[in-house]
Amino acid sequence: NALVSMMEEAFLKGVKEAAADRLTYAALLNSYAQSDNSTAARSALQLFRRQQEQVRKGNRRAEPHNVCYNIVMACMAKSKKSEMRAQGIDLLNEMEDEYRKGKKQAKPDTVSYSTAINILSKSSSKDAGTKAVE
Repeated sequence: NALVSMMEEAFLKGVKEAAADRLTYAALLNSYAQSDNSTAARSALQLFRRQQEQVRKGNRRAEPHNVCYNIVMACMAKSKKSEMRAQGIDLLNEMEDEYRKGKKQAKPDTVSYSTAINILSKSSSKDAGTKAVE
């Protein structure tokens, strides 16, 4: 993440060409998805929130697309922590909200919904099956 931090800092200093874009973030997020580290899901979510913060600061090239959302959700699906898996469903809801607001690149796809079903299949919640159908 040191390299991304340098890229983010360069962007804030006005060096737009050095800004991290959505592909940079997707590659880093994917490294968390490939990890067996117990903190991978939390780290992926933190990086994803940093990505969104960069967009709020004006870096439009960092705008997350559905691939970024899907990668973070996949990290959460692998997590052994139920609260992280629950946040994966929250992320799908956020993705749907962003799409409804006009962010076409955030449109959920079959990977998004399959990952959500995977998350719900690991839930101990009694209404997980109902949520999966919704």
